[in-house]
Amino acid sequence: MLLLIALVTAGLLGVRSARRELDQSGAAVARERARNAIRAVVGLTQARLEVLAPARLDTMLAGRHPQGPGCDDRCRDCLPTGARWVAAIDDVPGSCVTPPCSRPGAVVDLPDGSGARVPWCDVPLRQLLPNADPEARVWVWVRNDTADGLDGGGWSRDQNRSVVVTARTQLRGTTLVARETVPLRTVSARP
Repeated sequence: MLLLIALVTAGLLGVRSARRELDQSGAAVARERARNAIRAVVGLTQARLEVLAPARLDTMLAGRHPQGPGCDDRCRDCLPTGARWVAAIDDVPGSCVTPPCSRPGAVVDLPDGSGARVPWCDVPLRQLLPNADPEARVWVWVRNDTADGLDGGGWSRDQNRSVVVTARTQLRGTTLVARETVPLRTVSARP
């Protein structure tokens, strides 16, 4: 009887150990898929921004989705309102007063995979890129890289064809945020 109890106990410990390893490997796979999704959306954002005319890029930097009084909607622009800073990523939950480096910028309104212009906020990556990961959801903001202060239009006028792209992705409980300065090559611009 003792031998049977010892074998059952050893079997249960083996099952628990195998389950833990399976969970850990699943989490590692989800992290890698999220990394791939965020790389893809940053590259796609760069490609879509490169074909914009300078005036259209400036309009995007100015934003079209202002924050409400709570400053906590991730699908809104994070631009200055008066003398306050606003942020919409999880770094500063519920706070409107943050340093400029926390400001993700304006939600990008760019074409999706079908060519329709949509805000890239809580959208499935597959809507933006055909055959992309079906479980990844993305948010993308853009801001000027050279003017983070309240300096006479610095928020909304690009001077050097370079912007900061902040991308956020969620996939199976994994959330990643990437912030990259992206140089925009001049490609035949469209209005």
